[in-house]
Amino acid sequence: MTRIVLPLVPAPSRPRLRTALAFAAGLTLALPAAAQTLNGEVRALIEKHGLGGAKIGVVLADLNTGRTLAAVNADDPLIPASNMKLLTSAAAISVLGPGFAFTTEFVLVGDRLMVRGSGDPALGDPELLKEMGVGVEPLLEKWVDAVKQAGAGAVREVVVDDRIFDREFAHPTWPKDQLNRWYCAEIGGVNFHTNILSVFARPGAPETAPSISTEPRADWLEIQNRAVSKAQGQNSVWASRSPDGATMTVYGNVRFALEEPVDVAISNPPASFARLLADRLRSAGLGAPTGRLAAADEPQTEGRVVAVVRSPMEVILRRCNVNSYNLYAEALIKRMGHEVTHQPGSWDNGAAVIRMTLQEKLGPADAAAVTIADGSGMSRENRVSAGVMSRWLAAMIKDPRVGPPLVASMPVAQKDGSLRSRFSKDRLRTEIRAKTGYIKNVSCLSGVITEPSTGARVVFSILVNDFPAKAGVRGAKDFHEDVVLLGSDWLLKQTQADAKRGRGERAGADQPSGR
Repeated sequence: MTRIVLPLVPAPSRPRLRTALAFAAGLTLALPAAAQTLNGEVRALIEKHGLGGAKIGVVLADLNTGRTLAAVNADDPLIPASNMKLLTSAAAISVLGPGFAFTTEFVLVGDRLMVRGSGDPALGDPELLKEMGVGVEPLLEKWVDAVKQAGAGAVREVVVDDRIFDREFAHPTWPKDQLNRWYCAEIGGVNFHTNILSVFARPGAPETAPSISTEPRADWLEIQNRAVSKAQGQNSVWASRSPDGATMTVYGNVRFALEEPVDVAISNPPASFARLLADRLRSAGLGAPTGRLAAADEPQTEGRVVAVVRSPMEVILRRCNVNSYNLYAEALIKRMGHEVTHQPGSWDNGAAVIRMTLQEKLGPADAAAVTIADGSGMSRENRVSAGVMSRWLAAMIKDPRVGPPLVASMPVAQKDGSLRSRFSKDRLRTEIRAKTGYIKNVSCLSGVITEPSTGARVVFSILVNDFPAKAGVRGAKDFHEDVVLLGSDWLLKQTQADAKRGRGERAGADQPSGR
């Protein structure tokens, strides 16, 4: 049996919701009205960066004491963009467990090859394959070889069992004109290659059509090549697909062979994978199989497991938060829905699970104040306040089961992910881990500041909606950074004051008692 693990995985843990949410509300961060020492500075920064006309919510709070350092429009519900991933990923750790792993099984049942999905977004992820030094075609060959080694003769059909999730592959509130982009990739109970086709182009003679190829190879796909080879200028290649996924059109100019592909989202990912795997089995001489999805009432028949792929929570969280990959967040929200309801995971039952987790951690008022449309923040229907987000982060970070993997999954300023080029090095004196968020006219940043010598922490949430065109995204980002550095400076001063006070108390203890 072929077993692929990304990377080594501990035994999965799948507690029921009540067990997973058993930490009491004592971990919840209170935001008292007193001691909001930095409100004036935050309001001054709003004016400094030309954001006076924007909708802004800001909270900074001392994680250790619960003291509120700043609270500006803390209760205003705002669009969080990818900050939504902090709600989704923390809830997923709590509900599914830090040791959870998505598992995909390839099972021979007579002359059928069954693919039993778990909603794994990492199956054949091109970035993860690159880290492993494996190409997508060699990966497919491994699975075909596993079928051969199992002694299979002619395979009649490939049946993809994707029923762990519903078959609403694209959220109804995602932007319709962006559904063929990689970041709007559909989500299914079986996913492969992050549900995209990577398009490569190589120039021919000037003014002729370039050669086009895809990865993975999809010979049945109709490709309309409207691109043009050029002797001068730069590459300007882009591609789109028809709504049914049967046709792809490539546009633009090709001066040089593409080093990085143009990624196009496919439609109906489970059915596409069934067709892809059937094609590779047919090419390997294992019959002439067709590919289909499991019927709604089709029984799950026992058979011989020939290959297993497991993707651990650590990998899922990294791709979700460090790389901000929407597909991963959507897989988590739907998988939570399935785990608790034992029904096909959906956006509705997944949102209900996140809201139940919010209620367990923060109480009914905060849970009722949040609007959850999807898991990634691509939808503009999501709403959360800076106050709820900061209380959520505080509660989850303090949870010894959830906190370490959650914090580890956030990008580090000046190091990785979307924070690699954020915050100038000469101003960084603390560790800043945070999740960025951006969609049109929305720019957000939420996370945690850690003083390295003591481990003292400040949580923060900065949500900016409808920023003026003059300020732009740059103005919003500069505002984020200045607010976070306010919290960082406060934390450093507090640490120094605590250290000085501690030295004084020790010195007093060493004095003679006077008796």
